[in-house]
Amino acid sequence: MQISDFNQLLLSNNLFVGCDASLLDEAPFDNKNIFHLKAGEDLFSSHGSACIGILLSGRCAIYSAEPSKKVLMRFVFPGEAVGVASLFSTTPPTTDITACNDSGAHFLILSRDDIDSLFSTRFGDRIRNNTLSFLSNRVSFLNSRIACITGGSAERKLAIFLNSAMDATLSLEFDIGMSMKSLANALNIGRASLYRAFDSLEKEKVLIRNGTSVTVINREHLLNIFK
Repeated sequence: MQISDFNQLLLSNNLFVGCDASLLDEAPFDNKNIFHLKAGEDLFSSHGSACIGILLSGRCAIYSAEPSKKVLMRFVFPGEAVGVASLFSTTPPTTDITACNDSGAHFLILSRDDIDSLFSTRFGDRIRNNTLSFLSNRVSFLNSRIACITGGSAERKLAIFLNSAMDATLSLEFDIGMSMKSLANALNIGRASLYRAFDSLEKEKVLIRNGTSVTVINREHLLNIFK
């Protein structure tokens, strides 16, 4: 990854909104903070729960950590942060964050000490407020999703992924970023079920798929799957 790409991803993250490139001169991290997660590997199992991870490349899926039932919560795309709530919590994480790309994923890992150091920079107040806003928005997101994600149909799981992709890319047109096999594994469904879900959404004129490229043409209908 080019340094300019790294800087752009970092400064576009919700925790650093309003900061400029001079923050990087004061930031307490370097290349040693970049961690590679292998495909199928869990971030917290590999690195411990007391960290924030900012995804630099790849795709990750977040599942509930309930051992009796693996429930897909959402997908994570480059530039997004995970583990924020766990970093400030006194209880173990309630989710698993798993790399779902064939090539795995790269994270910038920030410890509690790293975050405390960022709070001490001249951007500290802004980063602190951004963190509180992020946590509040995450609570709202979970409240809106908790009732619908337990249904578990293939179409609903695909809709979770597609909505996550649109929220992350701010676009109705995007590349899935992984093979159909990897996406099916991430959704915890069979490939045949995944293709049927895509076919169903295409027949309903919700989206157009060309290989791994997707164009959503009726997001309102896609959102209705959650209702």
